[in-house]
Amino acid sequence: MRLKWFLWILLMMTVPAMAQETTCLLTQQATIAEAGGWCQGLSTGEMCYGDGGLQVLDIDGTALPAGAAGDRLRLSELSLVSSQIRETAWGMALLQTQALGATSGSPQMLAFAILGAATLTNDAPEQVAYLYAPITPEQGANLRSGPGEQYRQLGAIAQNESVLLTGRSADGLWLRMQRANGSAGWLVTSAVLADTSELPTVTVDDMAPDLYYAPFAAFSVHVDDETPSCAGGVPSGVLVQNVHATDAASIQLNGVRLQFDGALFLTQRGTGEAARLVVNVIAGEADLMPVEGEAVPVEAAQFVELYTDEDGIVQVSDPAAYDYETLVVLPLSVLPQSMYVAVELTQYITPAPSEDRSPIADMLATDPCRITTGPGGANLRYGPGRDYAIRGVMQMRESADVQGRAVGTDGASWWQIAPYIWISASTTVTGGDCVSVPMAAVPAAPQPTATPE
Repeated sequence: MRLKWFLWILLMMTVPAMAQETTCLLTQQATIAEAGGWCQGLSTGEMCYGDGGLQVLDIDGTALPAGAAGDRLRLSELSLVSSQIRETAWGMALLQTQALGATSGSPQMLAFAILGAATLTNDAPEQVAYLYAPITPEQGANLRSGPGEQYRQLGAIAQNESVLLTGRSADGLWLRMQRANGSAGWLVTSAVLADTSELPTVTVDDMAPDLYYAPFAAFSVHVDDETPSCAGGVPSGVLVQNVHATDAASIQLNGVRLQFDGALFLTQRGTGEAARLVVNVIAGEADLMPVEGEAVPVEAAQFVELYTDEDGIVQVSDPAAYDYETLVVLPLSVLPQSMYVAVELTQYITPAPSEDRSPIADMLATDPCRITTGPGGANLRYGPGRDYAIRGVMQMRESADVQGRAVGTDGASWWQIAPYIWISASTTVTGGDCVSVPMAAVPAAPQPTATPE
């Protein structure tokens, strides 16, 4: 009787906690779905409330009145956007700005999603009347070291390419632009499709301005590590995407220059002086350039941490593989460009044995289900079906544990070896108890068109 009473009390304590977690996850999912609708068609230079409970400060640091989901503000008028987790709401905001291309100097669109309990602070310098403008489609333009054809030619700019203009000559015939490395170049005004009359008047002797950052292209991130997010849900942090990149975007993050061509998820580990900003490269590649030391390259599916040393200098840790299953739940659907959270497949796939034998040859029928592949290997896909995108390849005699199974869009059986990593059962050989493998949830619809097997 005492045991039954104890179990009843335990159940009564557990049920509210389970209900609370379920409510939290549903609130997250509803906010993400609604924000995609409220903020559709967001323009460069705008911020959109994905949730009404944001704290937003204007350029002077004054708190703005509360907004409603779908309301929009100009980034040039803001200094801080902070989202929060509350009892009945989960914070979210979407932003779009632009950054200089690291090689070409052409503008790259940046999309942000502030998630959960996270704060984004604008560190870009006070804005001046600079202008991004396209070169005429009829012809390109020669880039010179000064405002006149007598100056040395530095290179050429192709037609339709956009440039950042930072000044004009006194006669209005020449325009100064900022190159990717921050230096200045000059081109004729007739080569540009824009009204340049509001640009400041400058001379060839004027110093080139500091490397330009549009509002929120230089920024700091703080994540409230003490406010728990939903168990198994989306972690708090900031998503940043270089949308349809033609060049790596050059940004400044917590005082460190960073160039990237895909997408990042920025979160935090620890609090106070021990806090470290975690930079996860979830797509593409990134290079971080600390004030002292060499650039740190970071590949997809890796992370680094930014921390302050005893001399007060921000340092960058060595890259390491991130926890894919924590990040795979990130709501990439709210970003303009479709992409996936990168995965390091060696976390799930065991290399082929060195000897000429099957890696599952010695398995018992009661062992957990494991699979391997034959000659030619097999494609790994985002979902169970050949109409899902290919995520990688499992080579001959490599092996992996099985997490789930499903009937694919082709009517055949498929194995799941990790979230959103599937392989056709027809291409594998199994070992162990594969009958007891649970059914797994299937992605709602095929992702972007994949290459046929």
